[in-house]
This record gives sequence, structure tokens and C-alpha cells, in this order.
Amino acid sequence: MNPTWNIKDTENHILRIYGEKQKTLIHHSLQSIELKTSYAAYHYHEAENIFANFIQEESKTKHPIRLITEDTQENDECRIMVEANFLGCLSNMHAIPDTFAHIIYYGFGLNLDDKPKLKERLINASRVLTKIESLEELKAVYALLKDINENDRFKHLSAIVNHSKHRYVKRLGWVPLDNGTNKISIPAYRYDNCNYQEIGFKEFIEPEFNRISKLTLELGNAINQVLVTR
Repeated sequence: MNPTWNIKDTENHILRIYGEKQKTLIHHSLQSIELKTSYAAYHYHEAENIFANFIQEESKTKHPIRLITEDTQENDECRIMVEANFLGCLSNMHAIPDTFAHIIYYGFGLNLDDKPKLKERLINASRVLTKIESLEELKAVYALLKDINENDRFKHLSAIVNHSKHRYVKRLGWVPLDNGTNKISIPAYRYDNCNYQEIGFKEFIEPEFNRISKLTLELGNAINQVLVTR
């Protein structure tokens, strides 16, 4: 599998097969995959840096336990900035499967002969997976989109994003470690009758970001491999 995905090739194939109108329908979605990946990476590193800089500065005068438990303006401001970037990171990662669903639905011309057609606001990963499940030509595309969208870690990510969006935001925990440092902790969640245990911020986000980034390139290349044969 190629280590990169040539998005311009994707657009050119769709232009060749279906014309300018169909290409226009997926242009911004293709760009958005790159942007959302970059946004997620930015928010993740920003949250890590804000927390690390705060701990480094405050630990000059305070014990590690005191500096994360004291109710101070500096503590609260740091926590809000970390949490804002945390949700920004997860929200952008969460949007990638549905953005791919838009690319697949229009990129393979499913809107041209689909009866009934999906309204644009109803195009998401779950519905598009259902529509392409039986299409042999899109077997690899189906498997990769399904892997992104239905992985247990992604379900955990989705639970956090949807809980925060539709119910309420849970505050991140700041946990003192035995070595005298601190780490950020994501609290336990219950959403859609599923329980998700507390987990470290870095331990959760870093492997899932890497997994989605890898599958994004593989899915983009799988899309191109189908289009080039049409």
C-alpha cells in the first residue's frame, strides 16, 4: 500500500468518469480529510504542551499534588485550555469516517442510481457501509471504512464526543504519578448502554490517532484503485 494518498488523482478519476458536477460534490470533502487530520494533530500536541508547560512552571514552587488540586485561576485556565484542545482533537478524528462516507457515496456515483437517494444530511459511515456491503468491487473500501468506524477504540472516542455534544462535558482528571510528575486522565463514560473505563489521555489518543491516520491513507488508496479501473 502506498505510504501517501494522492487526492488529486481521486478528483481527476471522478472528473473523468462522472464529470465536473460530481467532482465538485467531493472536492471539499477530500480537502477536509487532510484538514481534519491536521487539526486533530494540532489539538493533541497543543493540549500536551499546555499541560507540560503548566506543570513545569508551577512545580518550581508547589508539590505535584498541590499544583493540580488547588483551586486557583491559573489551574482552572490551564484545565479549560487542555479540555478544549482535547475535545477539538477527538471531534476532528470522529468526523473522518462520515467525511469518507460522503466521498464514497458521491465518488462512486451512488447518488446517480441510488433509489431512494440519501439526503445529504443523512450520509454517514453507517448508512454508506450498508449500501456498499454487497458490492464486490468495493470490498476493500468497505473493509477499511468499517475498520475505522467500528473499532472498539473508535466507539470509545465516539462515546466521548457524543456524550460531550448531546449530554454534558466531563472534566479531565489530573493524576499525580509515583515519580513526582502528573498525567491527564480521561474519566469513565457510559453511553448508549456501553461502559468505557478511565484511561490516560496520551494512552488513548496517540494510538487511535496513528491507527486512523494509517487507515485513512489505505482507504484513500483503495478508493483510487477502484476508480482507476473504471
